Amino acid sequence: DWLYMAIPSVVSVFKNTNLFSDKELEIAGNNISNFVNDVRKLGVKDVYFYLSNDKESLYSEFYPSYITKHSDISRLEQLLSFVKNNHSDIKIFNFKDKFEQLKREGETVFCKTGTHMNGVGSFYEYKFLSEEIKKELLLIFLENGRTENEFEIKYKAISEHPEISIYVALEQLKRMKLKEFENKLGGKQK
Repeated sequence: DWLYMAIPSVVSVFKNTNLFSDKELEIAGNNISNFVNDVRKLGVKDVYFYLSNDKESLYSEFYPSYITKHSDISRLEQLLSFVKNNHSDIKIFNFKDKFEQLKREGETVFCKTGTHMNGVGSFYEYKFLSEEIKKELLLIFLENGRTENEFEIKYKAISEHPEISIYVALEQLKRMKLKEFENKLGGKQK
């Protein structure tokens, strides 16, 4: 019932045979750090970096049994750990444990015949990240003499498909920030 891509690069992700070298981890960590710093230069105080899960690791039980893992650690886990340990100023998240809990509760968060999360999975990515941001916003709110009862974040879908709402919001934000970033750099970048 589950369809997975059989190209070597995807299979190597499942098997964990393509782990980062120390040098590659350093480069990836620095790239993330540089990105976060560039966004901060635009005046964005808090940047949240999210590393999404892949279908192969979340639904590995449906992968062909003749393909086996070579390591218990994945590239995603390597990168997440590296950034948390070496770039502690970056707010980086992954919600694999929460998605595994959803699976145990009977939710399917990936398309069985595609490579991306379905609408349910996209909504939960959005919800989990919003909850993390809400924790930090609440602290700021309380530090400024307000009460928790006064604090509320409202969610509004602009479509019956949550992933479209998220995509539209992100596209709007990207356009606004890209234009601002381009202006700071002196024109449109190629």
